[in-house]
Amino acid sequence: MPCPNLPEGFDFLDPDINVTGLPVKELAEVRKSEPVHWVDVPGGTGGFGDKGYWLVTKHADVKEVSKRSDVFGSSPDGAIPVWPKEMTRDAIDLQRSVLLNMDAPQHTRLRKIISRGFTPRAVGRLQEELDQRAQNIAKAAASNGQGDFVEQVSAELPLQAIAGLLGVPQDDRDKLFRWSNEMTAGEDPEYADIDPAMSSVELIQYAMQMADERSKNPGEDIV
Repeated sequence: MPCPNLPEGFDFLDPDINVTGLPVKELAEVRKSEPVHWVDVPGGTGGFGDKGYWLVTKHADVKEVSKRSDVFGSSPDGAIPVWPKEMTRDAIDLQRSVLLNMDAPQHTRLRKIISRGFTPRAVGRLQEELDQRAQNIAKAAASNGQGDFVEQVSAELPLQAIAGLLGVPQDDRDKLFRWSNEMTAGEDPEYADIDPAMSSVELIQYAMQMADERSKNPGEDIV
């Protein structure tokens, strides 16, 4: 049943709609009148070969879906809502090596290992270092006078923090940023010529090299 007051054929994943910001007004309308809403996409959503998707808009429902991996799994098609239309089945299957696209019990086992690096005590040890990094980032951006805020500021601190937690050399953090963007870009025209499967392979190879190095020289990072 069509949602009242929603434009016919409105696709919440349409890049042309989201380029100017999230469709907050339309999401509010769906949440009010039809919180679990079927979005019909006649041409199919990239990579899935289906004819649309379910939009779940209420917190309680999202929480239930997130907890019920036996019914609403991430593994079969991955957790990314839209793959490029030319994405092959084999390429989608490759994404299962990423934690985001795993279900229990694999996800549970790996999450327990990773969570050790995110305890209050572990994060507390990073506070002084991150405070200093934040100041350095802000000063560097201010000295430039102009530039891309996301690239210079909002993405830079999380990247430096994640690199520190994982034990990734800070000089390699741009690689992580590039790989993660390429793997999750979907139909972003900026990455139209990029094969997300190749980015996944490069990231996995990098991680395997790190694992081999840590087996010889253990450290205090998550890896």
